[in-house]
Amino acid sequence: MNRAVVHELSPTLAPTDVCAALSGLPYRIFFDSAGPRGKYARYSFVAADPLRVITSRAGMVEILGSDGRRETAAGSNALIAMRALLEDSPPGNADLPPFQGGLAGYIGYEFGAALEHIEAAAKDDLEIPDLCFGLYDSVFAWDHSTTKAWLISYTEERRSFFLDRLKLTSEISNSSARGKRGSPGITSSLTRERYRSAINSIREYISAGDIFQANYAQRFQASLEVDAWQLYLALRDKNPAPFACYFEAGDVTVMSASPERFIHVSANRAETRPIKGTRPRSDSLVSDRESSAELMASAKDNAEHVMIVDVLRNDFSRVCVPGSVKVTELAELESHPTVHHLVSTITGDLRNDCDPIDLLLAAIPGGSITGAPKIRAMEIIAELEPVRRDVYCGCLAYLTPDGSMDSSIVIRTFLAKGNNLYFSAGGGIVADSDPDMEFEETLHKAAALFAALGAVS
Repeated sequence: MNRAVVHELSPTLAPTDVCAALSGLPYRIFFDSAGPRGKYARYSFVAADPLRVITSRAGMVEILGSDGRRETAAGSNALIAMRALLEDSPPGNADLPPFQGGLAGYIGYEFGAALEHIEAAAKDDLEIPDLCFGLYDSVFAWDHSTTKAWLISYTEERRSFFLDRLKLTSEISNSSARGKRGSPGITSSLTRERYRSAINSIREYISAGDIFQANYAQRFQASLEVDAWQLYLALRDKNPAPFACYFEAGDVTVMSASPERFIHVSANRAETRPIKGTRPRSDSLVSDRESSAELMASAKDNAEHVMIVDVLRNDFSRVCVPGSVKVTELAELESHPTVHHLVSTITGDLRNDCDPIDLLLAAIPGGSITGAPKIRAMEIIAELEPVRRDVYCGCLAYLTPDGSMDSSIVIRTFLAKGNNLYFSAGGGIVADSDPDMEFEETLHKAAALFAALGAVS
């Protein structure tokens, strides 16, 4: 194995400038700690031009090499195949940010649902992979706590290749295609009446004892009138988030401003931070404080939240040391540019015979975007939502050869394919949910996405 070739960037370039400089390289990915600096927004990473790409769709796993050769395997599990790819990768340097090479990409909601033998929604109109990861041997990494940045590669040739790309930074940044501007013409997968009907159906399932809670979402669609990178910059401006991400995954582009950590693993210690409970922000300081106080005092929201915490505790317990799974923070207030949320932190120690792949297999899709009990809630979601979720409610993640991982729940996210743009918003439905209030909550959650579209239209 080659040892890392480390080049400190001096002067330190902004992550957005470096990502712009890599425009045109395949499978460009940007893990963007765009939110307020702190322990959840310490690192950012940019990578592109992976050695291999692994995708999965309808149980067919395909691995594409940098030489263009393709390997396919029907009926295999892509996550298991990813483990084998990581085993051939060199270890990292403990003195540098945690992602120095390895796998990075997305796992779609339906990939996780298929693990539990849940049939997907009938309409698969986007026809995109259920999973897509690149195996990267070169990464630009930032530690925002020290304001230092590095290029980490594993050959001198690759180091020189990426440093040469940086020389084009200003030219590419200034010449990025902006496209035409105009009204995006937003439509939804659901009318308000159909949304109400679905919520009432969920409440009937709750009354019958099938479930306690289910997360229900609507999908919006618009025309993509500008370059996806420009739209992402508008989104991060309107809603800077600690787990933001930009990923060009073949013929689709993911632009995420997620506030929610899904799973983090370091030194066998696993952590998840589910979000459940939302109120809109206000420009009025008094109204904003009242909104957050109402959320924290809400018996309904706290009950929903505890249900989801229990789902995640159960998922963690499947692969963690017995007795090690703890709730270290319960229903804490966390405020973001457009909404207030309730957030908990759950930790656990992975068993010696388990790794981050095992934890993903046990926990995807995340409890906060499914319901309780989880499997029955997913069956009801598949029955009532008219289109597949695809990347929405899946996760964006990186995994390293030394067993580290970080990931986000894919919410507050645009998905672009061709000239079309898709984004979804949903919420937890319980016995006393009001359909109209739940509908309005989806609009609150999508507010930053609407604002970003408005900024570039």
